[in-house]
Amino acid sequence: MGKIPVGKTIAYAYSFAFGNIFNILGVAWFPYLLIGVGGYFLLMPYIAAVQQFMTSQDMSSLGTSFLLLPVFVLLAVVCISMVTVEVMKEALGMDPGRKFFHFSLDKPVWRLIGAYLLLILIMIGLGIAGAIVLGILAFIAGTADAGLAVAVSSIGGVVLVLAMILVAVRLVFLLPAVVVAENHISLKRGYHLTYGNFWRIVGIVLAIVIPIALVQSAIQMAVFGPDLMATSIMPNDSPEDMAAKLQMLQTELKSGLFILVPLWLIVSIINLGLTAGAGAFAYKALTGGSAGTKS
Repeated sequence: MGKIPVGKTIAYAYSFAFGNIFNILGVAWFPYLLIGVGGYFLLMPYIAAVQQFMTSQDMSSLGTSFLLLPVFVLLAVVCISMVTVEVMKEALGMDPGRKFFHFSLDKPVWRLIGAYLLLILIMIGLGIAGAIVLGILAFIAGTADAGLAVAVSSIGGVVLVLAMILVAVRLVFLLPAVVVAENHISLKRGYHLTYGNFWRIVGIVLAIVIPIALVQSAIQMAVFGPDLMATSIMPNDSPEDMAAKLQMLQTELKSGLFILVPLWLIVSIINLGLTAGAGAFAYKALTGGSAGTKS
């Protein structure tokens, strides 16, 4: 397999994202609006019900709120997938042109959702299989020496995690590009194309993620201050502390809502452009094509 040109891939990702930012906004604004509406009517009641449960420890207070979270997740997954497919088409040069509105539930959207579900199942299966093998090896080692069993478990656990990270990176990076460009679900195709490119992919992802994350964190810190960090829920918090922190978090978020929502929208649009641009350029480089032209 060929090698992904790291510098050119990063350059194209930023060029595509910022050169097409208004077009990506035209594609994304309505699906993201649906996510926002769903968050208000589904996620916020769920958070309120969980907060009440933490205070009262009364299961009846949760009621049907358990159903709200999966409905919201489904809505968000469908909306993000339809935007991802359309932006990837633009990055690949398959669907150029200015857009001001987009809503689609066509086959490519469901293919992408199916591909990600398959990816999750594969990763879960690999994790379970690896854990079983590791448990057997630790048991065998434990029959000879208890200390050896601990060493096998510790070292084997690290190896298993690293192996799963390697597999996940290679499976995920080209997944949207393969689904959109080739009109079918094939995790093996992306894994095959990325052979020998793990560290190149890691470098590209870091060059995309770190700058945007730093800017987003700086803006959030400027808007909310250090008090937002104090609302982080820790595993050893009591139910009363968790409820109080959830209340503080709701208050903080509402106070900066008019800044937080546009910030989330802008960051999401830039991330969409960056990831689609990087995936499209890398896919075409590895398959002998050229990156799609900007609209």
